[in-house]
Formats: sequence, structure tokens, C-alpha cells
Amino acid sequence: MITQRIAELLADSNPLRLAAVSPAHANAVIDAARNKGFLIWTLNGRQMKNDETVFNHFAQVLRFPDYFGRNWDEMDECLRDLGWAPSSAYLLAINDADALFLTSPTSFKALIDCLRFVSKHWPVWQNKKIPFKVLFVTESPEIASLTDIAFLD
Repeated sequence: MITQRIAELLADSNPLRLAAVSPAHANAVIDAARNKGFLIWTLNGRQMKNDETVFNHFAQVLRFPDYFGRNWDEMDECLRDLGWAPSSAYLLAINDADALFLTSPTSFKALIDCLRFVSKHWPVWQNKKIPFKVLFVTESPEIASLTDIAFLD
């Protein structure tokens, strides 16, 4: 069952998709994405405690350009223009996503809102839909239901 859901997530025609998974199944998703040629970034929810640390952690892990101004508008701009990291597909995995939710529900909601904005305005380059999947690794399926994110388990 989980194998089928992982395959559906990675093959989904919707270029940007948010999903949540338990730590027990996170490696299966990451391995499947790696086998399909996804560029994979892994973030740590425990290192994100507020807006500032969210911006800093994303900038460091994704290697945002120097012009990144560490605010939500520029965050979505950088996520929609990944020219410095060309790939045929992307997976952003946020481990311990529940840590950010519990520490700063406001920052967690702002991150979800930012990612949803990116999904609505995800560019199509050269008439190709380039997949960008976001995986929230969490022990708490309630977080997925609170944010209306599909829980794969």
C-alpha cells in the first residue's frame, strides 16, 4: 500500500505536491525519488524555530542566491526559480516537521502558505512540467490533517 502511494506521489502530474509521511517510511520515499533522478534536499525541522531560522536553514541547505532577503516573498521567489540548482525533478524532505509545528505554529503555517503559493505559480520550463515534491516527515498524522496535506502512511 505505501509503495503504491509513494509511486503515485512521485508520478503525480501536479508538478508541486505536498505530502507527509512517518519516519518509518521516509527513506523509502527518498530512495524512490533518488532512483527517479530527483535532486533531494533534506531539512531538519528541529533547526527551524521561527521565521528567521526557517529562512536561514532553507538558504543554507538549498544554497539560495546571495540576494535572498530572508522574508516570505523572497522565499517563494527563490523556490520558484531554482536556476542555480538545475534538475529534472526536486524533492524537499523536512525531517521532524512536527518540531517546527510545535515550536512555532505561526512559522509552520507561513511555510505551508508559502509552499501552496509556489504550487499555484510553479513555472513550466520549456514546456516541461518539472516535479517539485515536498515531504513532511512527522510522527504526527494530525499535522497533516490540520494542514490538509496528504498523509502517505
